[in-house]
Amino acid sequence: MHKKIIGFVLFCLLISSCSSLVPSYLSSIENTTSMPPIENAASFTHSPISKISSVPTDSPLYPYSYEVLRQKQYGQGEIKIEGNLISDAKFSRYLISYPSDGLKIYGFIDVPLASGKFPVVIALHGHINLNVYRTMDYSSRYADLIARDGYIVIHPNLRNYPPSDNGPDQFYSGSADDVLNLIAIVRKQAGQPGFLGKADATRIGIWGHSMGGGIALRVITLDPGIRAAVLYGAVTGNLALRRFGFSGANQVYAQSHPEEIQLISPSSHYGEIQAAVSIHHGLSDTTVPPQWSKDMCSQLMDLGKNVECFFYPDASHTFGGETEQLFNQRSVDFFNKYLR
Repeated sequence: MHKKIIGFVLFCLLISSCSSLVPSYLSSIENTTSMPPIENAASFTHSPISKISSVPTDSPLYPYSYEVLRQKQYGQGEIKIEGNLISDAKFSRYLISYPSDGLKIYGFIDVPLASGKFPVVIALHGHINLNVYRTMDYSSRYADLIARDGYIVIHPNLRNYPPSDNGPDQFYSGSADDVLNLIAIVRKQAGQPGFLGKADATRIGIWGHSMGGGIALRVITLDPGIRAAVLYGAVTGNLALRRFGFSGANQVYAQSHPEEIQLISPSSHYGEIQAAVSIHHGLSDTTVPPQWSKDMCSQLMDLGKNVECFFYPDASHTFGGETEQLFNQRSVDFFNKYLR
């Protein structure tokens, strides 16, 4: 009888002590109960880290491994002006193009009219129906807002988004290449005569929404020179949870080799991130599960990374109204802190 009482007391003490281990960012979220139920919520828990050290070279997933990605040479060619676009009172906007993996990638750049050197932010759009996508789409308003605060902002139309060329994009690896090539070219052209003469290549940040946030995650795990990243309703960096981006034989192979999927996932390489990270997600997002951002926030905190996390009650996948104003202000404040 005494043993049972002692055991019960020890159990109570254990439960009490464990409660102190709950991440503080979760306990501070307002109205988390307003988050809609997520189907198959159990599948959104962390996948175990693989016990193998690298993807076998004969695996069909080897071309997407970090061993290969880290050895690639980025930044061949140059960014060219293709035309003038409607400008703003604080910046000039140009249509641009640049080469990436043999493809021609288009986009636009906002260059402040003021004199001086300016940080550079790469803004990445989310997935949009290709039939309706335009260069000046929804994400341009976020790019313009950052530019008005004194930044050079470059917004690429990622591969397969017109008028950019079409190309392979398994696991968003092709789109990540487009961004890594763009950043490498910016570093070469920064400070040179021309439209990038005002660019400071030592102060580069990245902004990504949804799919663009997932691409940004791969980029910041590969490029330690990026100083700040804003992730807005971002897809998870754990490819095993996304269950998309696979095609053909690779889909069958991936299902039977989850340990390799884990190895090519950005989430297994969060330890390489040097950038400060700002995570934002609406708790009523039915497009990208908010739990993905909560998991990401927890993982980065556990790794001791410089990360801040904001979760917005009743906000959906793309913000609006006062929520968007707050998000925009937090984003600009974040870039000002780490890129100024």
